[in-house]
Amino acid sequence: MVLKSALDLSGQARVVVAGDWHGDSRWARDVLEATAAAQIDLVFQVGDFGIGGFGMSGPSTVRQVDKACHKFGCQVVVVPGNHDDYDHLARRPFDEAGMIHLGRYIRAVPRPFRFEVGGRRFGALGGAVSIDCGDRVEGVDWWPQEAPSWSDVQSLGTAPLDVLIGHDLPAEVPVTPGGHDIDLATLARAAEVRAMLSTAITQTRPQVVFGGHWHERLSHHYTLEDGTTVRCEALDMERTPGNAVVLDLISLSVSPLDLHP
Repeated sequence: MVLKSALDLSGQARVVVAGDWHGDSRWARDVLEATAAAQIDLVFQVGDFGIGGFGMSGPSTVRQVDKACHKFGCQVVVVPGNHDDYDHLARRPFDEAGMIHLGRYIRAVPRPFRFEVGGRRFGALGGAVSIDCGDRVEGVDWWPQEAPSWSDVQSLGTAPLDVLIGHDLPAEVPVTPGGHDIDLATLARAAEVRAMLSTAITQTRPQVVFGGHWHERLSHHYTLEDGTTVRCEALDMERTPGNAVVLDLISLSVSPLDLHP
């Protein structure tokens, strides 16, 4: 089923990009309130939103966040992570823009996806490997569709992008997988997904890349072989000041969103 209503992504000068929320609708409400206070009405969320009732979120998370969107006049676009219910996403209808309809003001994007906001070319390549998948139950809090594939990278194409939003981060970004005893096979799968992000960046040459997943806030620059400088912005998890930033679509500069965890 295709729904006619689609989010209005036109006319944006600034947007907010937020890291993992893990079903914390109260924190999501705080981010939306801060977004409205900054006179911005569009949030991109990099996944582990809590779609479909993951963990602490319960099945009402989308409804609660949708109500907050209505209250604060905001829209949310989710790039699904590894802790989002892909079976639930597969059952949801699409809107006329090709986005997955989650609520009146909330959409998720399929993998991969291209779109335009404020004259800037955006791409999305969500998903990652759950480094604690051995402790999870398939169909309950783990889904085999969680990670992108090399065919997703190919489908993203080679046309240039200005901004790429993923859930994971490319191999060039130094992150620390702390707090887990990870087996070698899982580490290898995680490294392969990060290599996929690196390849997607080489193909599309975005100026700025966003991701979450590793629960830390850092900015990392590196240069591609053709001389393109890529700035990767890793975002922290909920209840941290590094969870959300403001992206200026003219300069592509990033500044903190005024949050009070």
